[in-house]
Amino acid sequence: MDYGGDDNKDGQNGGDESTEEKSNLWREFLKTANAGSRGLQQTGHLIVFGAQNSGKSTLISQFGKLESKLVEMKRFLMMRYAYCHLSSQESEDSFSLLNIWQIAEPSHAEVLDVVIPAEDMGRIAYLICLDLSKPNDVEAEYAKWMATITKIQSKLLARCSAAQQTALKNKMSKHLQFYVNPKSDVSDLEEQMADEQKEEQSVSSDVPSRNVGAPVIVVANKCDAFRKHFEADADAEDHFEIICSYIRWWSIQFGAASFSMQKGLKEQARRILSYVGHRVFDTKFDRAPNAVVKLANPTERFLFIPSGFDSAETIKAQNPNRDLEETPFNSFFKPRGDAKKKYQALKPTKKSDDNEHFLKAVLFDLKSGDRGTASRGQRSDNEKVDINDFFKRLLDPSQAGASKT
Repeated sequence: MDYGGDDNKDGQNGGDESTEEKSNLWREFLKTANAGSRGLQQTGHLIVFGAQNSGKSTLISQFGKLESKLVEMKRFLMMRYAYCHLSSQESEDSFSLLNIWQIAEPSHAEVLDVVIPAEDMGRIAYLICLDLSKPNDVEAEYAKWMATITKIQSKLLARCSAAQQTALKNKMSKHLQFYVNPKSDVSDLEEQMADEQKEEQSVSSDVPSRNVGAPVIVVANKCDAFRKHFEADADAEDHFEIICSYIRWWSIQFGAASFSMQKGLKEQARRILSYVGHRVFDTKFDRAPNAVVKLANPTERFLFIPSGFDSAETIKAQNPNRDLEETPFNSFFKPRGDAKKKYQALKPTKKSDDNEHFLKAVLFDLKSGDRGTASRGQRSDNEKVDINDFFKRLLDPSQAGASKT
């Protein structure tokens, strides 16, 4: 499946302010973030995409101490901005500044070329939050945000020279093709030799097949809410493994990393932030991948797949009885419209002729006996009730009074 660019222009930059006014405002935010940064080494950017209530803010809040500009955000209501300082491994007095932008609508991404300087294009990463509390929408959300990334990244890269664009894409390809598991038995000397060999080996431009020139991270978020869609624990576990496998499968196309996350998993949040720092600032990364996921044990059996670790062969080996390439995602997770139709089909239908059948039966009984009139008590002849006429009127109003003629 191709999750490429999206030509649909579903919105403008938002607001009536000019581009210059927007640029000035956002750059004021960046100046504030940089103020007093004596030990600042580098500035980078993390752009977080996700639908409303997909858990973006909760995830970001678990990164640690953040500085935000929520009051100023109200002026545009397009992006939430925050920043955090990542300590350098070389010195406690030096650090890098990570600007974090949250976007809930694809059209709001258009303002990114105003807030991200061209000189920072080598220190940018994208993160997509997929809401697993709505599993049926995951594929469509993934496609939408990948198309948004492709579109906005192309716009940002257009500000760079052709040589710079090629260098950024080659960096992505090199990272994927020469990935080394940090927990493997490779010694420091062997690792150094491997780095030297990398310089001599040619880098294939075909990996990944969709190279946007920037790291992409996909987070399967709100995993704890996934369980409520299934009656049995075994069924929930099976489908959780399936949905994570599909996310990994799609991510290979862009060379994207894929992680699972839910509220309260602070250690996993720290892993993700550590990985973001690794990809944005080239810091050393020593977190081992983890491809075994369990809803019942999210602290130990979580999804943590760095870019370069995964492959189609690895995913197929973990899914020997499933063909993710040929089997549509909606075979396991029906679109909400189809699910509603299925529910309506299973729901018992009320027969519309129940009352009519009953009344006809009563009428038959009346006609079978001497019940043309039913006079009881002290009623006079004028007050006698014609039961036959009563039921005829219920069955067919046009027959009202017919029995009296």
